[in-house]
Amino acid sequence: MKFKTIIFVLIAFAIMAVAQDKYSAVVLKVRGKAMITPRGDDNDPVKLKKGKMLNSGDKITTGNRSFVAIKFLDDATLLRIRSKSEVTVKGEWNDEGKQDKSIFATLGSIWASITRSNSIFSVTTPTAVASVKGTKFWSIVMGDGSSMFIGEEGMVEIANELGTVLMRKGQTTEVGKDAAPVVRRTRDGDVPEDEDSIERYELEFDFENDLQQKKTLIIDIEN
Repeated sequence: MKFKTIIFVLIAFAIMAVAQDKYSAVVLKVRGKAMITPRGDDNDPVKLKKGKMLNSGDKITTGNRSFVAIKFLDDATLLRIRSKSEVTVKGEWNDEGKQDKSIFATLGSIWASITRSNSIFSVTTPTAVASVKGTKFWSIVMGDGSSMFIGEEGMVEIANELGTVLMRKGQTTEVGKDAAPVVRRTRDGDVPEDEDSIERYELEFDFENDLQQKKTLIIDIEN
């Protein structure tokens, strides 16, 4: 999956918005029922829509046969959140203009494609933490809190208080409750069925920042 930002004058507005408002990501696609709980303990969930600008700490919940795709604003890092998932997305901007990205998955399946950069990307589940720099992999959290990670590209470090392993392409790591991570070869059936493919299309998002200035972000996506 290749992502690139189209070079138009309008893209400068999106960059200005990032600098002023420190949004973390934008919602590229929503299918089915998806809700967002804005960061903060007192906020109630509301319907998630395409084009929504995400703040660090926003929580996304997907229903049955639902799907959400988001893109971080500092690079081409993509996150696909599948059906029946609960995910909190955090992106903290550093001094180099990149985001240190932390994904907290408490239920369900997500697929991540991470751009190689000087920033940090990690996925935390109830049983482990996956840390990467430039790769593609799955994170799956079962109802009992156990986790499974599936490597598609690059290398992923999976760790908890009982151990640390390195997972490569073609490998799957299982992490049970109160158990150290265990790496094995990926088997047929490990990878969830592809129900959320993204075909090539152009996305254009209009939004307003806190200063009520209108901004436009244009992104070209292709399989």
